[in-house]
Amino acid sequence: MASKKVDGAALTLKDLKSKLDDNELDLSMHELTVVPVKAMAQLPKATHVDLSTNRLEVLPLDFATSLTHLVKLDLSQNRLVHLPDNFGELRSLAHLDLYRNQLEELPLSFANLRHLKWLDLKDNPLEPALAKAAGDCLDEKQCKTAASRVVAYVQKIQSDHERERQKRLDHERETTTKKQAKEQAEQKEKSAAKKREKENRKQQNTNGKRDAEATHDAATTKASSPKKQNAKERGAHANKKDRPKRSCLGWMCSWLLTLMMMALGVAFLAAFGVYHNCSSREKWLPQSAGLCADLNTLTASGNLPKTAQQNVIKAAEGAKLLLRKKSDEFVHYLQATDYATVALDGWNWICTQTIAAAQWTQKTAIDT
Repeated sequence: MASKKVDGAALTLKDLKSKLDDNELDLSMHELTVVPVKAMAQLPKATHVDLSTNRLEVLPLDFATSLTHLVKLDLSQNRLVHLPDNFGELRSLAHLDLYRNQLEELPLSFANLRHLKWLDLKDNPLEPALAKAAGDCLDEKQCKTAASRVVAYVQKIQSDHERERQKRLDHERETTTKKQAKEQAEQKEKSAAKKREKENRKQQNTNGKRDAEATHDAATTKASSPKKQNAKERGAHANKKDRPKRSCLGWMCSWLLTLMMMALGVAFLAAFGVYHNCSSREKWLPQSAGLCADLNTLTASGNLPKTAQQNVIKAAEGAKLLLRKKSDEFVHYLQATDYATVALDGWNWICTQTIAAAQWTQKTAIDT
């Protein structure tokens, strides 16, 4: 049978059945370069497969996924340089012979072969750490130990790789998060800059409008200032005319009360002045000397002299002149001290009324 040469790609299901003995399928020493996976997959009964002493360099990707029913697999004395990455799909595998191949390392999925109880990796150019874990497989015990130790070793490598992968993922996630945060910060800064620029333009427009209004107000004020100056130069009387007037009833009551108080005051002062002035000859004034003489004559003899009318007129004239003089002095005083215009107007009115009263007294005396 060793001299028989069979092309693996040409093997049919019928050919495989002819080589099947119970659950063992012997395809050893057939110089196979390709594993007949499709035909073998149709024989789920064949759980023990011998592919030793062939010319296999690689196993196809569908080897592990199509032959998951394998329990014992002999791939010794081939030219395998690596096993497929999904080799761990052979989860039912308990016996594996890889003696004398070209393997340097095992795929990480080898860690999934948790039911593996027997392993031979002798005469392979394994990396030192894997060779140390595999050890020798010279008897049943050593081969069983090799299976458990190699699976544990690959599991550790797988765990380390998983941690590194997770670390890379975390680093990439952190880098992505930082990048996104940076982009968000830049976007936020751009938005804030646009908002500030918009507010600055708005403020500039507001300031421009305010300056324009101020310029307009200044021009208006400058244009109207001569009118205001002329109004100020016209004096207090012009300002008085522009002010709102009180009600007629209020002014009438106020001035009527003032007039009554003045009349009483003038009458009292006149009586007191006449008494004080005419009580002694040394106090007689030139204008009222005749009046005082007539009053003394009237007091002494009970008769009014013929010159009484002329003396009364003369005294009234003197009093009128004296009142005018004093009122003018008071007006000048008010103007000099810049008192309120309304006070000045009131004083002028009082003086006018008083002079009118004096003139009426004079006229009455003349008529009498």
